[in-house]
Amino acid sequence: MISFAITSAIFFLTSPIFSVPNTNEHKLLRNTLADAMEQSALKSSRVSFQVISLDDKSTVFEYGAGDLLNPASNVKLFTSAAALSLLGPDYRFETEFFVDKPPQNGRVRTLFVRGNGDPSMTTERLYAIAAELSRQGLKEVRGDLVLDETGFDGERWAFGYDQEQGDKAYLAPTGALSLNWNAVAVYLRPGALRRQPAFVEIEPWSEYFRLQSKLLTGKATQRRFVVKSSLEAEKPHLKPHMRRQEVEVRGHVPIGKGTWVVWRRIDNPALYFGYTLKALLAKHGVPVRGRVLVGAVSPTAEFFYASSSESLDIILKRMNKQSSNFIAEQLLKTMGGVYRGFPGSYAKGLDVVAEFLEREIGIARGTYVMRNGSGLNDANRFSAAQTNQLLRHMFEEALFSPEFVSSLGIAAKDGTLRSRFGGSQAEGRLRAKTGTLENVSALSGYAQGMNGQRFVFSILVNDAPSRSPEVVHAIDALATVLTNVGQAPKQAIRVENGGIEAFKRQLKTYATLAKDRRGQALLQEMLRGESNPVSRVLIVDALYGLNPKDVDIANMAVEAFCAKAEIMEPLNALSLQMDIPFPGLNGLIETAAAGSTEAISKLLKLAPLAPGHSQLKIPLAEGLAAVAESAPEEMLSGLLQAPVAETHAAMRMLTSAFLNGGERAWGLHEVLKAAAAAKAEPREKVLSLLQMLDTLNRPPEGGVKQESVGSGR
Repeated sequence: MISFAITSAIFFLTSPIFSVPNTNEHKLLRNTLADAMEQSALKSSRVSFQVISLDDKSTVFEYGAGDLLNPASNVKLFTSAAALSLLGPDYRFETEFFVDKPPQNGRVRTLFVRGNGDPSMTTERLYAIAAELSRQGLKEVRGDLVLDETGFDGERWAFGYDQEQGDKAYLAPTGALSLNWNAVAVYLRPGALRRQPAFVEIEPWSEYFRLQSKLLTGKATQRRFVVKSSLEAEKPHLKPHMRRQEVEVRGHVPIGKGTWVVWRRIDNPALYFGYTLKALLAKHGVPVRGRVLVGAVSPTAEFFYASSSESLDIILKRMNKQSSNFIAEQLLKTMGGVYRGFPGSYAKGLDVVAEFLEREIGIARGTYVMRNGSGLNDANRFSAAQTNQLLRHMFEEALFSPEFVSSLGIAAKDGTLRSRFGGSQAEGRLRAKTGTLENVSALSGYAQGMNGQRFVFSILVNDAPSRSPEVVHAIDALATVLTNVGQAPKQAIRVENGGIEAFKRQLKTYATLAKDRRGQALLQEMLRGESNPVSRVLIVDALYGLNPKDVDIANMAVEAFCAKAEIMEPLNALSLQMDIPFPGLNGLIETAAAGSTEAISKLLKLAPLAPGHSQLKIPLAEGLAAVAESAPEEMLSGLLQAPVAETHAAMRMLTSAFLNGGERAWGLHEVLKAAAAAKAEPREKVLSLLQMLDTLNRPPEGGVKQESVGSGR
């Protein structure tokens, strides 16, 4: 069956239902985009923006189109275009298995595994491989399991990864033998009673891991846990093959709130692969008696079995729609190995991509900067004009246009665009690659107007004075203008038109639908057609209550929640009159606690509004406390970027919550102390926040606590 993504891409590429653009239409579009730019959060930013008609090849609009800016994950467009064109959509990665000698009664002395950079290997596939090895006659490995990762060089991380510390899954290392995108899932589940130890499970579990858990079951509102992953720090004397991945978990998970999952990177991909394979072989009755070692396949070893990955066009969909840094860097090294000789390396891969861009696209070396394949951090520079040059080539001239276009996210449908453009004309009519870093936002791809006109566009934004959500909304508004071509703009729906009684009826209807899991699809469809901001919050709140673990729904919750007084008023009234939690807030808090910078930004914008909304201030204070503990680094980043009024309001609420609960913001406090010691910028604001937190967390003279917005113990 052909997927929806590729079917719609073929329609987009071949649809004859389009009108020939005229000069007046393009002039109107140009003026509309210029006005939107001037009135948006982008007017004081560094912007590289260009729109080209795919129908008459004319440049419709440009603003700083030739300026080189950080494109963030839009770099993946260049990596995927090169990989698709050079390796081909049918390219598959082989993982090969060798034995020292043919099995004797099912027994071998040594089992060798040679990886070739497969970025799509998962536990499920490895389980099937273990079963197939058993079916091929393997019954016991009497000696060692040897892992050959010589297909790649030993450099684990590309340039730009060193600019960020941490163990987040998006910082996963490369490896010729890799598993689960070189990340591990840590599942956290509360016990039956408060203060009992909580359950922690690692998936996939193997001897490679050492687990240290101090996780407890907390109150229903107490979600403050930390999960860290690193090589055994206290045993540097051990040989590399003897060091294990240590996973440390501490804090609290809320009672009665189900299971939480956190993904963390691992540090030795080959051993992660090897120990997992050993465990899965044991499940199939094939014990490995010896060690798990990293080494080369013996020249005298005999081929035993090979497993092929999915085809490259499928892998590219996962990479671009989900913006996988890991897959991008694996592809870069693979291209380097295939075209410059193995072992593959970043340098070889970048050279291959540079040759492709110059020869096939016409983008000369030296006119851009590309230091990695994923776009992570401050390592790359491209312009909107160069990005559009690539996109036009892949649309018009390349042999693999359907595969390339269908790899991009579809507005309001899937990937990183699933929670964007809902309820607009862009839904299903825009396919693009997102890009997000601190102070960087980007969106580049293809759009189709209501009259069938087709456009290629690229918007790169750097150094915006506004925070990320406002920049993203401005970018989306510009892109939506392209999909509105050919249709008069609709009149905006005013919040007050519905009235509280109408919102009450809606809330009851949505709550009824949320009781049935089949109602999820219906609610999502309703969300796409709803433009009233209060109604959108109510729909997403119902969806979140149905499935709070769904990342896409969590992103929708952040997108829908608009921190404006005129929207807070009806939500506060609904919460008060119907005796329910403040609509939409739970999803925003949980997403912020998981480290979403956009969610944190919206929470901070709510802080100055809280005193005027009785139902908002208590849960918001508790939510800010949870975020400060579980995502302190992201919280600090948000506080440093926030206006003074938001910062002070948030700090007052944090302190009230901490004082009432008898706790300090240890996570945020430690991060602030580290930032102050490192003389991080802006230094004055860092020191001010640290002093504020120290001062506010100190009970006033006489031991009387300050007035608190939080609930009692």
